[in-house]
Amino acid sequence: MKSAKIISIVRSEYKLKRDEAQKVADDNLQKAMSVDDFRLITAEISKLNFAIAIKKAKKGDTSAEEKKLSALLKKRAAVLKSMKMTEKDFLPKESCTLCHDTGNVGGKFCECFIKRYYEVLTDYLEIGNIPTVSFDDVKFDLVKDAKQ
Repeated sequence: MKSAKIISIVRSEYKLKRDEAQKVADDNLQKAMSVDDFRLITAEISKLNFAIAIKKAKKGDTSAEEKKLSALLKKRAAVLKSMKMTEKDFLPKESCTLCHDTGNVGGKFCECFIKRYYEVLTDYLEIGNIPTVSFDDVKFDLVKDAKQ
């Protein structure tokens, strides 16, 4: 199997991993939005954020709105806590903090991608179960002649 084929296989695995993490995050948000308190507070937060942005664009004072926003965010956090959730549940969970499950860091393959590449290559070559042998495994008492 060519290296490009293995890279393609691993990239497909990474895309699937990202898609699955996004689906879990989306499902969590949908679950939270099915709760009236959460949905209503979230809508109010959205309107308030818009009002704050407009006031800031006009160089107006937003302190009252920001105080109200802070209170709403605390209220929403309490609702989430009662649902045994946090804001982080709405974000995809990454298994690699370096590449964020893309397999690339700074235009190069990430360590996790390289590790997975070699796992796939090892499986393909069927060399994963070769035992490691050391001198501790040698039974010198079986040697009868020094020439051996």
